[in-house]
Amino acid sequence: MALNERQRSEKLLYSDKINTVFISSGLLTKKWICILLVLCYTCQYVSAEDYHCIWYGQCNQDALGRFQNCPYNGTAKEVTAKGEELLRKRCPHFFNSKVPGPLKTCCDINQLTTMDQSINLAAAFLKRCPSCLQNLVKHICDFTCGVDQSRFINVTQIEQNEKSLREYITEIDVYIGDEYLNGTYDSCKQVSVPSTGQLALDLMCGEWTSSRCSPKKWFTYMGEAEGNPFVPFQINYIETNKTVEGFVPLNPAVTPCSQGIN
Repeated sequence: MALNERQRSEKLLYSDKINTVFISSGLLTKKWICILLVLCYTCQYVSAEDYHCIWYGQCNQDALGRFQNCPYNGTAKEVTAKGEELLRKRCPHFFNSKVPGPLKTCCDINQLTTMDQSINLAAAFLKRCPSCLQNLVKHICDFTCGVDQSRFINVTQIEQNEKSLREYITEIDVYIGDEYLNGTYDSCKQVSVPSTGQLALDLMCGEWTSSRCSPKKWFTYMGEAEGNPFVPFQINYIETNKTVEGFVPLNPAVTPCSQGIN
């Protein structure tokens, strides 16, 4: 009996020690979880702040009358009243931000005017499906004016105007999510242009027309500066759902053509 009592005492003591270890570990774990959460939040905040513009303003006009943008690695700049008017018209999602203070972008009024004119051309073919047009325009707004351009755009080629000696961008890589590409394509592929009796993609997918078009082919054509007279510089759309060499793909939400827009 004495041995059994001793064993029970030892077991209770051992159990208390184990519980103490577990409790201490639990407290320690909670402490480290809190620290890690703070660190993660801080890292995310710093990363968001670290993104910047890749261009601002227009520094060149080529022989076809197309404008090329000026390289700029600074932060976004405040929008003018006229610029805000164009953004409300074309990029209403910019005003969903809860960031206090005046709206800032990585595009000036000249770039906004050029963007508006380009969207007018697309609207002539896609206006029968407002959701389709809105889906397409979202990424145009984001890569033209978004304050976090460096998150998903890599400038790969810069040239210099021989007369003004000003540098201008002639090629970029845009990292973009396949969900966005597929969703936008699906919302637009059946849009018709009554005045021509064709589908919009017969006119907007280059040599492939609508019958052989695909999300990748469509965006490739929209970025071809040599094959498309309306593209001012080469845009290489890189389809990915993963971060590639630090670039996080642009992946705006899309709305099916069967659904209305706000």
